[in-house]
Amino acid sequence: MKTYLSVGLFIFMAFVQLYSSETDKFTLVVSSPSVFGHVGENIVLPCALSSNISAEGMEIRWLKQEKERSVLIFVSQENNENELNKGYQERTELFKPSLGEGDVSLLLKSIKISDRGNYTCSVITSNWFSDASLSLEVIVTGSTPLMSLNGHKGAGIGLSCISVGWHPIPEVQWLDVVDTDISARSNTELVMDQDGLYSVKSNLEVSQKDSDGIVCRVRGVQRQPESYIEIRGVPHRERDPQQEQRMSGRGERDKAMSKKDRCCTCF
Repeated sequence: MKTYLSVGLFIFMAFVQLYSSETDKFTLVVSSPSVFGHVGENIVLPCALSSNISAEGMEIRWLKQEKERSVLIFVSQENNENELNKGYQERTELFKPSLGEGDVSLLLKSIKISDRGNYTCSVITSNWFSDASLSLEVIVTGSTPLMSLNGHKGAGIGLSCISVGWHPIPEVQWLDVVDTDISARSNTELVMDQDGLYSVKSNLEVSQKDSDGIVCRVRGVQRQPESYIEIRGVPHRERDPQQEQRMSGRGERDKAMSKKDRCCTCF
């Protein structure tokens, strides 16, 4: 009788252990593989355990890939804090009230251009391990474009458009008054300064057919909602009333732009 009880207890304990080991298994999920943030902002790097399993008591690590190696930027175990990269000390923290729901997202404070790159979230238990990766792109919005006349270029007039202090590399577009893209006619130069910020200078030669208006548009990587900086320049010439009416209609459209848009008109 005792033998049967011992065998039954052994089988029961084996099932309990098997069930426990299965429920301890998890995967990590990132809600977005790419995160965008502006310099100086606090940004959340999202990461969570599947099925809302509690992360309390688990070891949580965040690493950043730098060149040929990964550096530790956060660890939940206090005895490992001496391993942390100094550039991230006092700039990272978890959302502790949410650990019970499996949220192991990392708050990264006052982001810098140097913070851009790939990050890995890792969660470790005594019998399981999982990780997930995402990328962070750091954005700096540059200056309002400055348009100037460069004098006569052959039968036309040369225009230049300059904007500084962007990251990452911005897009430069030249448009005519009916929004036809004429960027293929331009020549754009790009320079990066010691802080990793980009300056652009774009040159365009315009002719009599462009005299209704020229737009130089410089914008960054975020398109939703689209926010762009626009400046319009027109070669010196008298316009007839119909041209004035067309330009007036475009001006009404400009008034409806968001407050983020900055526009300057020169005639």
